[in-house]
This record gives sequence, structure tokens and C-alpha cells, in this order.
Amino acid sequence: MSKRTEPAAHRIVRWIFQKGNELVTCGVVQEAGRPSYTLSLVSNAREDDGLVEVFESGVMALQRHARVAAHLRELGWTVVAYTCGDPSERNYRIAAA
Repeated sequence: MSKRTEPAAHRIVRWIFQKGNELVTCGVVQEAGRPSYTLSLVSNAREDDGLVEVFESGVMALQRHARVAAHLRELGWTVVAYTCGDPSERNYRIAAA
């Protein structure tokens, strides 16, 4: 009998923000096998500190990502790297200073 593997979530976008020595990651993934999208905001310093929101629409999730990103920039955070596409790829781009 073969093992059944769950399909992986599909990364839509992930941005890494920096302020001082702190990093925060904000991303949107399309859930595997479901018509839903998850936005996550995670502090790299405090892994237990984060936010997860689920949306029925990719457009709604991306709009929320844009609002979160704008708010972080207002608070002095800077985008230092970003990626989009397949989560198995290591395709981060370094943001221009």
C-alpha cells in the first residue's frame, strides 16, 4: 500500500521586513485542496507571536497583505527580501535599499 501525501500549500507572496535587529515575515498561501487563502504575520524573534487570517478569496488576502505591509512601513519597517511562487523554491530577492 502506498502512502498518500497531502499536496503542499502554494505560496502566493512572502515579504520579510526589518526594523533594527528584528525581522517580521508577512505572507499569503493558497491552502492545499481548499478554496481558501491564509495570510500570516510572524515575528522571527518571537515565534509564538503572530497573526493568521483565512480568506475565501485570493484578492481579499492580497488586499489585506497590502494593508499590513503599508502599516508596517508607516511604523518604520523596511522590506529586505521578498518572494513569490512555489514554497519549495528558494527564490528570495533582496529588496533595493
